[in-house]
Amino acid sequence: MQALQSGGVRLNTSPFVGRRVPHRTTCMGYGSSTKTISTYQRTHSGYSRVCVRAEGEGSSGSSSSSSVSGSSLLGGAPRSGSSLLGGTPTPSSTNTKDAKSDSNKQSGSSSNASGSSLLGAAPPAGLGGMPSRTSSSSVSKVDIKDVELKSGVGVDYTALRDLLAEQKWREAEDETRAKLIEAAGPGAQERNWVYWSEVRKIPVEDMTTLDALWSAASNGKFGYKVQRQMWIQNRRQWIRFFRAIDWVQGENDVYRKWPQEFKYEADAPKGHLPLTNALRGTRLFEAILEHPAFSAK
Repeated sequence: MQALQSGGVRLNTSPFVGRRVPHRTTCMGYGSSTKTISTYQRTHSGYSRVCVRAEGEGSSGSSSSSSVSGSSLLGGAPRSGSSLLGGTPTPSSTNTKDAKSDSNKQSGSSSNASGSSLLGAAPPAGLGGMPSRTSSSSVSKVDIKDVELKSGVGVDYTALRDLLAEQKWREAEDETRAKLIEAAGPGAQERNWVYWSEVRKIPVEDMTTLDALWSAASNGKFGYKVQRQMWIQNRRQWIRFFRAIDWVQGENDVYRKWPQEFKYEADAPKGHLPLTNALRGTRLFEAILEHPAFSAK
């Protein structure tokens, strides 16, 4: 082989030991029918061949094989514009105008793919990646006339429904108490009040109907289920819970006087109605909030 050199550093590896070679050196070798042109690039550890080109004899210098200049250690270099995972082929120069016109026509559809997630296409406009929280104002209001008046012991809740539909909160509160006594059984009816151990005997249908009527009349603001939620939010601590539903007042948390100091109106605090007597203890109220109609998962 013959070395073509133009000055440089001394190459300390074969086949150029003892010669002065440049940073980049081109060598030629001749076979029976081909001429091989090799290019060497200087590195820290010596020289490495970075380009090989073979030409046939009498081919007037035309290359019969493509150059591998710039190839990586794992194979050939990727084409311009392609990604490491594949990518699209580069359009030919003769079709540049056609490619531009096609890209303009497809700009509307391709822009929809922008921002797509790794798991699929982008979500429709107006929908974020995180699930949105439903505001209280978007909850559909249930018409109280649509509430089914179910009872497991034959109690009629028509009068209570009509009072709540007219927002007669004070009268509806008294009617609720009367229906609880009726649904609790003969013992409660004889003494005219419900003992805490009798609450679990009240059918789920009756407790559900009572709560559904209060909830529908107040758009979800009143009822036993709401009271239970607030009770749990206050860690089942009664004083904190009574403050939240505004049943106590003052620095000493004194119980409001029944019935005049309670608020029988639509803008009363959330969970304020219906009332349950807690002056003699909270076991009755706790039994109502823990009733299977509200506590069952």
